[in-house]
Amino acid sequence: MPVVIAAAVAKPVAPVEFDDDGLQRKLPVVVFSHGMCAMRTTYAAFCCDLASYGYVVAAIEHRDGSACVASYSTKKGQQAWLPHSHVGPLASVPMEIRRIQLRHRVLEVQQVLDLLERVNDGDISASANLRSGRASMNPSLLKGCLDLDDIALAGHSFGGATAVCAAGVDKRVKCVVAMDAWWEPFGKDEYERLGGGVPLLCVDSVQFDWPNMRRMREEFFKLRCRCTKNGLQMITMAYVIKGSAHANQSDFPLVLPWLTRKMRMAGSLDANLNRLINSKLCLDFLRQHLKPPGTEWLAEIDMTEKEATHLEQHPMWFSE
Repeated sequence: MPVVIAAAVAKPVAPVEFDDDGLQRKLPVVVFSHGMCAMRTTYAAFCCDLASYGYVVAAIEHRDGSACVASYSTKKGQQAWLPHSHVGPLASVPMEIRRIQLRHRVLEVQQVLDLLERVNDGDISASANLRSGRASMNPSLLKGCLDLDDIALAGHSFGGATAVCAAGVDKRVKCVVAMDAWWEPFGKDEYERLGGGVPLLCVDSVQFDWPNMRRMREEFFKLRCRCTKNGLQMITMAYVIKGSAHANQSDFPLVLPWLTRKMRMAGSLDANLNRLINSKLCLDFLRQHLKPPGTEWLAEIDMTEKEATHLEQHPMWFSE
């Protein structure tokens, strides 16, 4: 699969640190899955927020036809582009097609996890990077730096569903952050796997909500509440950011504020405040559930009283 390691996110590489026992501290990893009609750079603000706290973030560009455009490598090793697959209006596409795409996306997540293992082992050379020039970096700089015992999946919308489903089939995943997850493509298998039973944080907007979505989300939460893993109840946290819209968890309201307001893609909450609340909530969850007990060396996340007033626990969490 094509590899793009951009300097904008990856440089400068953090210096090697050691813990009190003299052992090298490795960096925890977050693999991010984008939503429908998005791409790997659509969530740069969120991914950079995570990277600034010491996480190595691998942003996938899915080639299932759901991305606005995706790059791939030809047989001659040249970079080419795959446009969005316009099967029809988004609301009219048969759900079976979306389920096929979901399975494709999950396989790509697993391929990225395999690739990260090779990067950590030093098996990926600089020539494998499709990005060249000043905007590239040598993958060998990450050799031995990745903590692959601490992997989280994160995603938005279709990517949120992808992250939950991938955790259900790959035991390398330790926890999941699902932002405005799109539950409708879920089938029987996805419900039975329950996202692998790993800790799950759902951060939703007010806008991305309708009866069938509520029903499917509620059913998934209830099933997790009834089940245990290793004798313990599954950790499921669900929040709504008041005054938010579906696009607020992407870069669009940040880089095109006037357009997103005109198109009613942004919520009433200030876009920068929304981003801050969303990132802090996710960072605090990762700090608690990604690193093992006793090694939480990542900085603690403090949410102000003003920021917390825009958060509420998901109402579906309490319904019976």
